Amino acid sequence: MQYGLLVLLVEAAGSEKLLAAVAAYALAALANYALNYYFTFSASGRVGHSQALPRFVFVALVGLAINTLCFSLLLPFAHYLIAQVCATAVTLAFNFLLHQFWIYGVRP
Repeated sequence: MQYGLLVLLVEAAGSEKLLAAVAAYALAALANYALNYYFTFSASGRVGHSQALPRFVFVALVGLAINTLCFSLLLPFAHYLIAQVCATAVTLAFNFLLHQFWIYGVRP
């Protein structure tokens, strides 16, 4: 979803690449919460929204900062989609670990 939004904003809407990357990340995060809560981590019944949602927002904001920093550092040297792939790789591990162990309380 994030990549589709990024391409749509840059190619169809003519948005500036960094702003498009920020908007795409933020919009995709909205869907990400529901998908992670109900499917990826099956948290319903274990963790309430009153606990999970504020934690998710915090992690999403930190992830947005990491993603934006990586993207902006790579953008002068790479195509915007390559820059986004690299930024996603850096952000992914951080987000997944915090989602699994802190937000949704999944224990191995």
